Amino acid sequence: MRSVIIIGGGLSGALVALNLIRLNPGLPMKISLVDSNRRIGRGLAYSTARVCHRLNVRARHLGAFPDDPGDFVRWLRGRQDDVGPDGFAAREQYGRYIEELLQRYFDNSGAVTVDVLHDEAIDASA
Repeated sequence: MRSVIIIGGGLSGALVALNLIRLNPGLPMKISLVDSNRRIGRGLAYSTARVCHRLNVRARHLGAFPDDPGDFVRWLRGRQDDVGPDGFAAREQYGRYIEELLQRYFDNSGAVTVDVLHDEAIDASA
């Protein structure tokens, strides 16, 4: 079994975990995601609750998966949001999108075990 430790559970760390699960179906793997933040996937950029904090990229250019660029726009439409493909969604919405993806993939990870460690990494060795 392969073991992967991801230090940092913001957007980048979350996307690494998501894609490891998605692109390696059936491969036994243990993923440990280390971050002191309780809201994995949000990081500082997407943890705001203020709707006036908007993304600086059009919704159609965002998504978690390079091979499915329309995923975020479909997610917005599924929530009957008025932000279209050319609109600028709130940062909180993108954070919620990532959180929901994480939950879905972590709950259905198959041969992959995911441990989220709400702690700080202070050292690493091979």
